[in-house]
Amino acid sequence: MKNGFYLGIDIGGTKCAVVAGDEDFNIYKKIQFETRTGERDYNAVLDEFFVYIESLFSTFPREHLKGIGISCGGPLDSKKGMIYSPPNLPGWDNVPIVDIFSNRFGVPVSNLTAKTVAEAAAAGDISALDIIKVSAEYLGRGLAVLIDILNPECIVIGSIYSRNELLFKPHVDRILAEEAIPSAVKVSQIKPALLGESIGDFAALCVALYSKHF
Repeated sequence: MKNGFYLGIDIGGTKCAVVAGDEDFNIYKKIQFETRTGERDYNAVLDEFFVYIESLFSTFPREHLKGIGISCGGPLDSKKGMIYSPPNLPGWDNVPIVDIFSNRFGVPVSNLTAKTVAEAAAAGDISALDIIKVSAEYLGRGLAVLIDILNPECIVIGSIYSRNELLFKPHVDRILAEEAIPSAVKVSQIKPALLGESIGDFAALCVALYSKHF
């Protein structure tokens, strides 16, 4: 680690983890612990993070720490560094997560976003590709339920799927083949939203046009 090391903070509803690695994505140490959201507030969880991070400094000198990255489910604001009440983290309301870690350790801190994961996956990063795989599998399971119940002819998906269809589609199709009713899948098409980044603009106009009639 001649160029220093980085810390990755993974905050989940069931488990949390802190990893020490380098800019080539080599993982040198990982510490995992249970979140226990039903038993304690976010301050207690962060305190446990701090204990483990301090213990890492006995192996990885604090002065060599270059930065910290945080991965957490939304809703969140990556620009402001805020966590806004994720459903899997009850009580995590308006948590200034970036400022908390930045003030504590004095290094740059950034949130991991879907965009950065997709960019890393497109570049061939193994960890990012695994995140995409897991996300796509959950998406596939949700779509399988919709297809089984509603039997739609077409489902249009925007956001990260429409921007990264090539990354998501193979995993989604595999899950649909495994879990959905074959005859229903056969007549249902999964398509990316053609409006792309403009979908919000048109949605807002639709609301305005719709509301004038009522």
